[in-house]
Amino acid sequence: MGLLAATRCVLSIKTNVAIILASAGGYYFLSGVQTFGVEFVTKQYGIAQALSTLVLLVIGAAGVLGVLAGGALGDSPCTGVISTAGSSSARSPPPSR
Repeated sequence: MGLLAATRCVLSIKTNVAIILASAGGYYFLSGVQTFGVEFVTKQYGIAQALSTLVLLVIGAAGVLGVLAGGALGDSPCTGVISTAGSSSARSPPPSR
């Protein structure tokens, strides 16, 4: 399959188009936040650019850890939340005779 045919095949699936557009928008937004965040922290708090980059890195890492911890706590049987991640919604076949 050639490049053009493969591109048409991938883009013919609506979910792929949505994922590509969402990823592009997300990367655009996050690169703006990264650039503006360093400038804002540097000017607002009067600290060096290297330190402001480190601060934003720590905040980003804390956000990632928070998402991972929230997911782990959400799957915990102690929270009272029923997880359906491993269950199947398909009906089981009838018993054989």
